Amino acid sequence: MREQFFPGAWYGDVWPSGERIVMYPGPEQDKPETAGRIARVETDKGDLSLPVGERYGPMFVRRCKPSDGFRVAGLMHDVGSFWEHAGTRWDKWGYVGGRADYVNGALQDIAPAGIGYVDDAGRPVPFTESHEPKHGVSQWSETAGLTIGQGHDARGVLVYDGSALRVIDTGSCNEIRVHRDGDNVSVTYRKDGAGLYSRIYTLAELRSLPVLDTGPVDPPSVTPPPPPEIPMTPNRVDIAQAVAAQYPDLVKLNTSGACGRLTEYIAQVLHQADSGWGLLSKSPGEHQYNGHAIDAVIYRPTQQVIDLMSGAGDRDPDSGVPIDQQHDIRIKWDEVAKRPGNEWMDPGGDVPPPPPQPPPDDDAIKQLTKSVAALNARADSQQAQLIGIKEELVGAANAYREMTDRITALEQRPTTTGGHVKGKTSKAGGGWFGPSHAHDIDLPVEP
Repeated sequence: MREQFFPGAWYGDVWPSGERIVMYPGPEQDKPETAGRIARVETDKGDLSLPVGERYGPMFVRRCKPSDGFRVAGLMHDVGSFWEHAGTRWDKWGYVGGRADYVNGALQDIAPAGIGYVDDAGRPVPFTESHEPKHGVSQWSETAGLTIGQGHDARGVLVYDGSALRVIDTGSCNEIRVHRDGDNVSVTYRKDGAGLYSRIYTLAELRSLPVLDTGPVDPPSVTPPPPPEIPMTPNRVDIAQAVAAQYPDLVKLNTSGACGRLTEYIAQVLHQADSGWGLLSKSPGEHQYNGHAIDAVIYRPTQQVIDLMSGAGDRDPDSGVPIDQQHDIRIKWDEVAKRPGNEWMDPGGDVPPPPPQPPPDDDAIKQLTKSVAALNARADSQQAQLIGIKEELVGAANAYREMTDRITALEQRPTTTGGHVKGKTSKAGGGWFGPSHAHDIDLPVEP
C-alpha cells in the first residue's frame, strides 16, 4: 500500500498513477475563524489560480482519466456553477445536480443530485443510488467485485469483499473517491480534523485488510437526507425596466449621479420583492455613488453581481464620450464576477413613489388654442382663393370657345370680294386676370 497525505485539504480526486486534483479551502463568509485560510488548487500539472471572485475554492473536485489528457473540474463555492480547467484557464461549465464527473472523457451531470461515481463499464451511477446503504457502507463505489465507501454504522472507510467488511480507516471520513487502473485501486477521502488521504492498494491487498468485527453487514435501509439545494439567481430585468420607465428624466440625464439614483430605486423595488437583493458596495477610490456601484446590484444568496446599465455615465462632463455617441441609460441584466471587497449593502428606505406629473400650463394651452384658430382661418382664406381661381379659369375657357366659334363661322361664309370681319371679346375683372377689359378683332378677308 502506498499513501499520500495532504494536510488541511478538503476535497480531492487521485488516480492510481498519481494524477490528481486537491483543494485546500479558503475563508468562509460569516466564519471569522477561517479568515486566515488561503485557497489553493493543487494538481499533477502544478497549482491553478482561481476564477475572479472565488475565494473559498472548488468543491467536489474531479480529475479526468489520465489517458484522456488533463482536465479538472469542481463546483465553485463563491461564484457558483461547475467550472472546468483544461490546462489554460477556468471556464464556466454549468450546473445540473451539483456533482458532475468525467464520463468517457467528457464532463457530465445528472439531476437531481449529480453523479456518485462511474462504474467499470463507464456508466455514470447517480448519487441518489450510491448514497443508499449497501453491504454496510454508504456513498459507495463498486469495482472488480468490491464495494468501497463510508461505514454506515461503524463509520470510517470500509470495503466489502462479498462476504465480509474490511477496514481501510476509522473515524469520521467522507468524500470518498475510488479509481481502478488494472490491479491497482486508489481510495481518496477526507478525515475530519486532519486532511485528505490517498491510499493506493492492489486488489489482493484490499481483500486481505482487517475484518470489521462489529455491526451488521446489512443494516436496515435509512433514507438519506436530500443534498442541500444551491440557490440560483433569479432574472428580474422586468422590475429594472419598469422602474426605469417611471424615471425618464434620470434615464435621459445619464450622469453618474442619475445612474446611481436610479440604481437605488431599482434595488429598493427588487429588495421589496426578494430581500436577497441589495446594492453593491464600493471601496474607496472606486467609481461610486453614496458608497455603492452606480449601475449594479448583488443577490446575497448566490453572491451574484448584476450589471444593470449600458453606457452608464455617458453624459458626465469628464466621460470622454463624444456627444454624438452619448446615449440615454439602457437597462440590461448581465451576470458579472464579484470583485474582492465589494459586498452586499442594504438598499434601505421604502420604495420611492413615481415622480409627480407636471400640472397643465394654462398659458401654454391658451397659446396653443390661438395657434389652432390662426391655422383654421388661414385654411379658410386659401380655400376661398382657390374657388375664385377656378371661376376665373371657367370664364376664360368660355370666352375662348365663343371666339373660336365666330372665327369658324366666318371662314365657312362664301365671299367673292375682300373686306374685313370685325368682332369684340370681353373679360370680367378681378382675381389673377386683373381689371375687366375688352379686345376689338379686325380680321381681313381675302377675295
